[in-house]
Amino acid sequence: MSEPPPDLIPEEQGLLDTVPDLVYRYRLRPAPGFEYVSRSSTALIGYSPEDHYADPELGRRIVHPDDMPLLLDAVERPDPDAVYRIRWRHKDGRELITELRLTPIYDRDGQLEAIVGVSRPVPSAGGDRIISSGDLTVDLGASRAFVAGRRIDLTTSEHRILALLASADREVSREELVAYLWGSYQPGGERTLQVHVSNLRRKLDPDRADPPRIETVRGVGYRLRAVRRSRTE
Repeated sequence: MSEPPPDLIPEEQGLLDTVPDLVYRYRLRPAPGFEYVSRSSTALIGYSPEDHYADPELGRRIVHPDDMPLLLDAVERPDPDAVYRIRWRHKDGRELITELRLTPIYDRDGQLEAIVGVSRPVPSAGGDRIISSGDLTVDLGASRAFVAGRRIDLTTSEHRILALLASADREVSREELVAYLWGSYQPGGERTLQVHVSNLRRKLDPDRADPPRIETVRGVGYRLRAVRRSRTE
């Protein structure tokens, strides 16, 4: 049975157990562990509050591997003004995206002792929505794209970058892309972004076309260039 976190009266606990957002309190010291998890966790991610109480590392086990650095940084240095967009693996194997807000709790000595999190599911783009740019087609419902009929399998991060560039139909700043990938701007994220863009360029243009489909806009970021080639080219 779930236990209310310190300073939470029974009426407040009952209210939290009725909201669709996942609300929790995670203790960092002296021994890490979940002190409270709302009942909505079962519906949202498939894991009950009891599953969380039994496994202090559950969050790290079900976070998407690419989002692990963001989660660790958020837990160690929670920013109450930030909204972290993090992907999780549901108990049934599905991937879901949530927007996470964290409130740090400090002890009398000013040491971070716990965090209170509110995690809200992000509605899916839904359906089989398609975005096209020249002979490039991006399937928003799956991590794939097509260039002149040639299927390209993408990682989740590559898919998100390409979908944003195709949707924007303009240059997109590095800061905007980093924030879109990790939910908020992360120092050092631009280097990882460059790696993803480099991999995307190789997949979109294996013959290393010049200029590439994803152009670098000096001092700004990147822009997707519309190209139309024949299937036999």
